[in-house]
Amino acid sequence: MMKNKKDVYQAALRLLNYKSQSEYEITYKLKNRGYTNEEINKTIEKLKKLNYINDEKLSIELFNYYKNQNILSNKMIHQKLKQKGLYINLDLSETEELNAAKKIVNLKFKISNLYKNNPDKLIIFLARKGFSQKIIYKLNLKKQSD
Repeated sequence: MMKNKKDVYQAALRLLNYKSQSEYEITYKLKNRGYTNEEINKTIEKLKKLNYINDEKLSIELFNYYKNQNILSNKMIHQKLKQKGLYINLDLSETEELNAAKKIVNLKFKISNLYKNNPDKLIIFLARKGFSQKIIYKLNLKKQSD
């Protein structure tokens, strides 16, 4: 069943009314609702012209949001952006990433003695969260647990 252009545009606006979304996210959701590629592409172009979809701006906003949360590694931030179809040429500084790792360690120590008494578990946890060996090494976790 072919839906009309106005329906596609209205559906896209409803999605954007909820929150800013990437071109990839809007396209994916409209496809799942049964709209054709042609209808979706025309709608996306219109939304881009009106600046309702701006992946570059959204990438920067989300990068800064995740950076300010101060609990994600650089790798994890880029993974979250990639899931939304976004890419950015920015990275956390080593200091910012180290501070995020320290914050996670402090949170884990508050929650459970499991990590305090077993630094290897914490090291594995941080590695799974995308922190590099260099950052993990700088935390000096083996010494903290003694």
